[in-house]
Amino acid sequence: MVCRVREIPDETNLPRDRKGHRRGPDGFDNGVGGVPAQNKLLSMSETNQSSPVLLRVSVPRSQSVIGAVLFLLMTVICAWVLLRAASGASAVSRPLTVFVGLIGLAMLLGTLAFIRMLMHPPIMLDATPAGLVSYLKVKSGKYSAPGVLIPWHSIQHIEYYATTQASTASTNLLRVKSARLYLAPGHLVPIDEVSILRKMSLPFGIDGSCNMGIDWDNTVFLNAVTDFGKPETYVKELEDLRTKYTASAFAP
Repeated sequence: MVCRVREIPDETNLPRDRKGHRRGPDGFDNGVGGVPAQNKLLSMSETNQSSPVLLRVSVPRSQSVIGAVLFLLMTVICAWVLLRAASGASAVSRPLTVFVGLIGLAMLLGTLAFIRMLMHPPIMLDATPAGLVSYLKVKSGKYSAPGVLIPWHSIQHIEYYATTQASTASTNLLRVKSARLYLAPGHLVPIDEVSILRKMSLPFGIDGSCNMGIDWDNTVFLNAVTDFGKPETYVKELEDLRTKYTASAFAP
């Protein structure tokens, strides 16, 4: 679901979810409005009192469904092993039973966490008249407040960019779909805090693309896999907003 709000005159008209609750970047009823026109971390109180949210995208629910199903399956398997051990049908040592129990508890908590994300998908990004507000925490890979503002006047162009990267958890290759933001020289955007791709030690990417052609000091990559729809369509929407609000900022 994409929440579009044309006017938000006060906090009582903040974007709401399907049940009518105000939602913030962490998926709870804390509401997020626009942002001030500076590069900085934005707290909830700051965003609640600023400009309207033009476009809001969240983590796709499909990801939460997959995670919930997998963790639930592991929970059921652990419960089955424990039941067999309790009934005496299977000779399982006490230490092993405790170990399986702990794994089962962890899987159950993971299932509940994914169900919670399914009910309240974390908000990834807000587009406001001041710019784009990213709620990604690069180090943890999670989305939560406060967010980081990327002003429209700092962005020269936005285009769709896809590449293949090696997974840090396995030898598999991951297809990364992103919105590539070309930033103006002299910008104040903290790239390392918002970009999902950063300069690689090798001159070529896993897919053979020449990454040396990227100006890493003036480029930000934002995740384009959202609940908006096709990544290409989402990126085009961001570029259309950039064109509109950059032009209005320089209009007489």
